[in-house]
Amino acid sequence: MMAATSGNKLRTWVAGLVQPGRIEVLLAASLAGLAIFINFGTNQPLSALVLDLAACIAAGASARWPRVAGLLLAVVLGLYLVVPLEWKTMGEYSPLIVILGTGMRGQLRTRSVLTVVYAALLGGLTYLAGRASSTVVLGWIMWGALIGVLWLIGNAFHTVSEAHRQSRAAELVLQRQAVARELHDTVARSFTRVTMVAERARLRGLVTDEDLATISAEAAKGVDELRWVMTLLREPEVPVSALVAQRASLAKTLDNAKKGLERDGLVVSTVVEGDLDRLAAAQSAVLAAVAEEAVANISKHAAAGSTCLIVVRINLAQAELAFSNVPATFDEEEVRSQHFGVWGMAQRLAEFGGTLVAGLDGEHWVTRATLPLSTEAEDKGGDQAE
Repeated sequence: MMAATSGNKLRTWVAGLVQPGRIEVLLAASLAGLAIFINFGTNQPLSALVLDLAACIAAGASARWPRVAGLLLAVVLGLYLVVPLEWKTMGEYSPLIVILGTGMRGQLRTRSVLTVVYAALLGGLTYLAGRASSTVVLGWIMWGALIGVLWLIGNAFHTVSEAHRQSRAAELVLQRQAVARELHDTVARSFTRVTMVAERARLRGLVTDEDLATISAEAAKGVDELRWVMTLLREPEVPVSALVAQRASLAKTLDNAKKGLERDGLVVSTVVEGDLDRLAAAQSAVLAAVAEEAVANISKHAAAGSTCLIVVRINLAQAELAFSNVPATFDEEEVRSQHFGVWGMAQRLAEFGGTLVAGLDGEHWVTRATLPLSTEAEDKGGDQAE
């Protein structure tokens, strides 16, 4: 375990070194070290070392100031044109560092301008150093090849980084959507329940012990659910489905739903066909979340004193939930606009391969949810719940 942890730390450290802004400094420092070694090994004059170090410093500084440092490096290369040939050791390779760094950071215009300037200066240095035309041409080809390779590396790195950035941005959008969905499906639902009970008590002109107990229980539940939702922000790597799996089972939710709707003055009829124990923990939890939202919509939008129906069917292939109630209004556009949680329910089910259909059927608002119970779906639910 310790070896694996050390290996991960080493990989992370190495990956950090090759990031734009750091790789230029690392390469420039390495090049400066080689220049110092060669200078003292060949007894070059100190002026030659100073020139090489100036080139390396400018290349390293390009990580922070690419344009200014890049142009200063061009000035240093210009000085190479007028100094003795033997002074040229490692400094003339510094432009390659700048070309690589600007490409990795996506500073394509700066890279293009500097590449033209550097290519002209390096071409001039190669011409002055050449003794035969064939040697000069070969030198130009080699410089062109090196610059081309660094362009390709820079482009590839920038493309991958940009794809990763966009992917991360998309993940953050999905996370915000998940948090918004959870805020509606949990916290808002609990406090809506508190508001409804308080409003009924106000209209009656009397607050019963049951009203107070409901308000207290729902408020405490809302606080707990807010803590649960905040886990999505503190631990973004945890999938929403895994958090859903920690919640109440479908059987318990259905029992609480029936009691709650009856307290609201509705006549409730429930039908359960099949074995609820066939559901995996994650499947039971996601259906429970759907049931909670559907029941909350019934409680909020059903006509006073009307009858509602809850049907659960479970077979070898799938689980099906159906909720039916008489809405207080029969304008489908108005009714549909009030059911904000329908989208959230559909999203929950989609994560497990399920579907949801909701709408008016005659005088009833009907919500039907289906969830496949194949081996693949069970395996997926189990993986997400772990």
